Amino acid sequence: MDSQDIHRSLYSPTLLTDVNRLFEEQIRDWETVARRFRELEQVKSRTVAYPHCTLLLTHNPCRIDSSTAKVDSLSIQERPCFLCPSNRSAEQQSISWNNYNILINPFPIFRRHFTIVDKHHQAQRLSPERIGEMLVLARNLPEYTIFYNGPGCGASAPDHFHFQAGNRGYMPIEKETKSNMEVICESSQLKISCQSDELRKTVIAESDSLPLLVQAIASICQLVGEVVPRQPEPMFNLLTLFAENRWKTYLFPRRTHRPSQFFETGEKRIVFSPGAVDFGGVVILPVEKDFNRLDGETLRDLFAQLTFQEDEFSTLKKLIKNFRLC
Repeated sequence: MDSQDIHRSLYSPTLLTDVNRLFEEQIRDWETVARRFRELEQVKSRTVAYPHCTLLLTHNPCRIDSSTAKVDSLSIQERPCFLCPSNRSAEQQSISWNNYNILINPFPIFRRHFTIVDKHHQAQRLSPERIGEMLVLARNLPEYTIFYNGPGCGASAPDHFHFQAGNRGYMPIEKETKSNMEVICESSQLKISCQSDELRKTVIAESDSLPLLVQAIASICQLVGEVVPRQPEPMFNLLTLFAENRWKTYLFPRRTHRPSQFFETGEKRIVFSPGAVDFGGVVILPVEKDFNRLDGETLRDLFAQLTFQEDEFSTLKKLIKNFRLC
């Protein structure tokens, strides 16, 4: 059985119904998490608009542990893995899909938020096989956007492989029309574009062919590592969704994990530890004073420290063109 047949075997017409049922059952039976999802309805938010993109700032106190998680090797070794079954809450139920368990996320960002956890304790590394599974998952769950945070790009559990899923349409990038999009290459089945706006650099890959898109994403991830080398894998965040019989994937190349202000003390500190959702336009701020004081220029500075610089992005675009992915 080739890779396309393997991925085809993972399509599940009932998974969306099962996942939504799991959500309703967990909200009914797990009061602590039900309360957090109710509180999410009261989260303060405000918009910061730029000419080519928009940010939705949110004050979400329940995300403080994730935003401040210690992800160095020693800290990871010294704490129990909260994604392993033996360390999860007794109330947390799951759905089995392929080699994963799908769980409600007990510290939500989205009105419907899930974590898709490998059944085995394996490090956060995005292989071509994982990319294929991510795309199939997006097809199985068309009401959701599936996202991946790299081990140095927002994953608070870099020691245990996982994706996440949040209800479609919440992140501003999903609705933005890019007037300054640069098409890098295009064929009948694959289109790769690049976008540089006021905050971030983005590579957008669209296709109705799963094998072509897997190959393209895997190649782009490799090229990111040629521009800014980083171990154990190149730094990037990934979002993907399936609509109108076509996948659309956003890849955000990164140069560092957290801005310098995160490591300041006192009033200078800003608790901002962005992952895929922040790069998608929903800025998660667990500290209220940060939510109240951040303005457009400060946010520009925060993202500028994290995303590729212009020369790095230009190099990446040239590499993609030379790689002839389309």
